[in-house]
Amino acid sequence: MNISNKNKNPIPKKSKKRHVLLLFLGIATFFWFLTKLSKEYTSVVEYNVRYKNLPEAKIFQREPEKKIALHIRGSGFKLLGQNLYQRTLVLDIANPIHKNKYHYYILTNAKKPAVQSQLETGLWLEYFERDSLFFDLGIQKFKTVPVVASMDMEYKLGYSMSGQIKILPDSVKILGPEAQVDKIQLLKTESMALKGVSENVYQEVSLEKPKNSEKVKFYKEKVAVVIKVEKFTEDSFEVPFTIKNLPKNAKITTYPKTVRVTFKVGLSDYNKISPNSFKVVCDYSKTLARNLDYLVPDLSENPDWVTAVKLAPGQIEFLIQKE
Repeated sequence: MNISNKNKNPIPKKSKKRHVLLLFLGIATFFWFLTKLSKEYTSVVEYNVRYKNLPEAKIFQREPEKKIALHIRGSGFKLLGQNLYQRTLVLDIANPIHKNKYHYYILTNAKKPAVQSQLETGLWLEYFERDSLFFDLGIQKFKTVPVVASMDMEYKLGYSMSGQIKILPDSVKILGPEAQVDKIQLLKTESMALKGVSENVYQEVSLEKPKNSEKVKFYKEKVAVVIKVEKFTEDSFEVPFTIKNLPKNAKITTYPKTVRVTFKVGLSDYNKISPNSFKVVCDYSKTLARNLDYLVPDLSENPDWVTAVKLAPGQIEFLIQKE
């Protein structure tokens, strides 16, 4: 049986010519690329950088720059390799120049021989992108800072805090770069929101770390917040007042003779309180200084366990006579 060749699909001559043309074009491009890469160029290359020989007892106060840009001369092959693979250079900063406080710098041109020695053969350092490198150096510092509670308290009707909020411990030791440690004057707890409080509070709370303190070590991560809560009652006393800074040989008559002191006190402390627990004073010199025609009563002494203290009236009429 004869099989006809008509069903076969021979590659057209034009298609063969196109493939050959593309092949020669690819080869020509490849050799052109090789020729270009063999020539010498100057390019900016970015290197990782590591520092050594910090001045004695000094540490970085914040992270120094981790990359450095260099103008490098070399063949295209060499430069391509430098850009493809990240290399690390070591910079000696044993004798930095002191600018002020924590701020130091080095002149990069002075480091040129040391950096050149770390480059691959066939590469030459033309110059640094920047003529100076700046960094912050200082000592490792230790100190103790107070802790304050950040709270939003809402008490049940008739209840309130008795005494002061206690924080255990009330201060925390910290250690770190002095530039960061010096900025920390106190530590706050994370915010606490308590509603309808009618019982004593004991709650462990995390400390809120200040911004820019990533290198500071905190010896406590949490503190306990203790609040004594009890039922309160309101009461009042009539309390006499004294007058100070009267002119010599002056006699003063006031109306009224006493003021009413209104206050809130916890039931556990109620029996401790008496009119003698309060002292009220009117300063005549303040009346003169403000050009007033009345005295202003001020509370000069009261127990720590009372709250919401108010005086009435707020103005005392008077008549003064010189003898």
